[in-house]
Amino acid sequence: MEQIRNKLEKTPLSELILSPVVLGELGQGVEKSRHREKNAARLARMVDGLQLVALDAGTSRHYDNNLITSSD
Repeated sequence: MEQIRNKLEKTPLSELILSPVVLGELGQGVEKSRHREKNAARLARMVDGLQLVALDAGTSRHYDNNLITSSD
């Protein structure tokens, strides 16, 4: 987990891609949090710098291929 955090902290937001499913999960977390306004603002700032991708068959194949490559 620490390695993932370090990599994410070093990667510019412009190089990250967010799926709509993950965005929805993050939004759910904001709604359930004690500090909704603060967390909603943080999420909005984060999302503003990210690319959102549509979920389609091409995206699924790309994700699948990356999983296969990273597990070798």
